[in-house]
Amino acid sequence: MNLTQTTLSCAVCGSERDLRKIEDCPPFSLYHCAACDAQFCDPLQNPGHSWYEDEDLDTRLRLVLASHRRPDEMLREPHRHFLRDLPARGGRLFDIGCAEGGFLAVASRSYDVTGIDFNRKAIEISRKHYGLSKTHAMTLEEFVNSPFYDGDGFDVISLFDVIEHVEAPAQFLQQLQGLLAPGGWLALNTPNRERSPNFKERWDYPPHHLTRWSKEALRNLLSHAGLSVVRLVDYTDPGYLSVAWMDRLPVARGLKRALVGDGKQGELGSEGFVRSVLLDSLSKIRYRAAKLVDRPVLWVLKMRRAPGQMLYCVAQKQ
Repeated sequence: MNLTQTTLSCAVCGSERDLRKIEDCPPFSLYHCAACDAQFCDPLQNPGHSWYEDEDLDTRLRLVLASHRRPDEMLREPHRHFLRDLPARGGRLFDIGCAEGGFLAVASRSYDVTGIDFNRKAIEISRKHYGLSKTHAMTLEEFVNSPFYDGDGFDVISLFDVIEHVEAPAQFLQQLQGLLAPGGWLALNTPNRERSPNFKERWDYPPHHLTRWSKEALRNLLSHAGLSVVRLVDYTDPGYLSVAWMDRLPVARGLKRALVGDGKQGELGSEGFVRSVLLDSLSKIRYRAAKLVDRPVLWVLKMRRAPGQMLYCVAQKQ
């Protein structure tokens, strides 16, 4: 009989002390590490590309919308933050988790862009719909060992809504630091663990999100990877609060699932075109209404200095 017991250690800093269980969500447990301020789940395992392609309703919805929208219409608030900053403009930009490529298509006006995502349907849309030629359906490890990577450093690496999905964040950031050119820039965003209000959205639980971040935890992670934080802000997308509240309602999720249909990997069923146009129109109407409803709420939250829903960070290689 094997009586060996595995000692739990922090998935971010490796500390085996100062770990506190904060929540059970079977088959997972969530822990907080006092040493680095990160939170992580145990067991910690990314569900893989098939889960995101077939089971993640919001990912499937985004791919359906991308097939009918201009790249500018696919931008979200972290993309707009980045496009206002434009660090190392004119250089080489590598976007990890590029999804359908809307952001990359816009960024290509200012950079030589490359992107990867393990969602094959998303990469197909990025190439066919947005005309991107250097997007690849592969992991980071596969990319750096492929003919598509020339070994030269990137001036900018972006990862939007990625770090919370990574099994080994510290090692991942160390690898990215090595891919940056001297003085290169890293831009990322992630949900703010300290946000207010916190709806405890289902997407912020494993297996979708494996880690949770505060400003302090993010600073610690980047510093240990040899990256100096230049800008770190919390923010809330206009319209996000109302949409997040609506998505908690079973009827809202049921309607979304009915409109997306039973197709896998972002595809629609037999009424594909009509249904996708209807979905696009309803999505735009919902978002515009949500922005109007959110305006007074966001003003009150700003007066109370409530932490925003998301974190956006720009760091530079030391």
